Amino acid sequence: MGGAFMLAVEVKKLLIGEAISTRKQQKIAEAVKSDPAVHEVVSLKTMVIGPEEVLVAIEVDFEDKATVREVEDAIDRIEARVRDVCPGAKTYIEAERVAAKVTPDKGSAAPPPAPASAAST
Repeated sequence: MGGAFMLAVEVKKLLIGEAISTRKQQKIAEAVKSDPAVHEVVSLKTMVIGPEEVLVAIEVDFEDKATVREVEDAIDRIEARVRDVCPGAKTYIEAERVAAKVTPDKGSAAPPPAPASAAST
């Protein structure tokens, strides 16, 4: 009876796409933040997709001074660090720019320009 209950609990996790534990999510976030090319972790979402598989989707704001090559290298490092915390993870990383980033020498980022309105005739 106990075995059937445990099986039912595991099947439920797979059916509803349950997230991994908060503790593991925090470890993943810390691993991502520890990379020198990362300015901020914008969002982190996880979903159990199989008995030993987890989907990890991360939006990362990389340092403004990072080159494309440095971002590519950082993504490789991040993927490896995520697998260290959660073996079997399938990781998707999206580079996201935080619009209101403040830097000491430049102040707040300017808002995007307003769309041009159509001229009336």
